[in-house]
Amino acid sequence: MPRAVGLAGAALDVFPEEPLPADHPLWRCPNVLITPHTSGFRAGHWDEVVGVFADNLARFERGEALRYPVNPALGY
Repeated sequence: MPRAVGLAGAALDVFPEEPLPADHPLWRCPNVLITPHTSGFRAGHWDEVVGVFADNLARFERGEALRYPVNPALGY
C-alpha cells in the first residue's frame, strides 16, 4: 500500500487579490516561494506579446476574429 506523501513546498505566482496583502499568512510560510506574477517571463517574451498585439490590432481594424480572445464563461 502506498504511503501518503506531504507537500514539501510550493511556488505561487497568481492570487485572487494582487498584490497579495502584506499580512497574508502565505508570506510567513518558509516552504512557499511567492513571485510577483512575472514567473512566466522569458527571453523574447515582450517581443511575442507586442507581435500578438500588433496582429490583433490589424485584425480588429479589418473586422477579423482576434487571436486569443477572452472567454468570460471560462474565467479568462
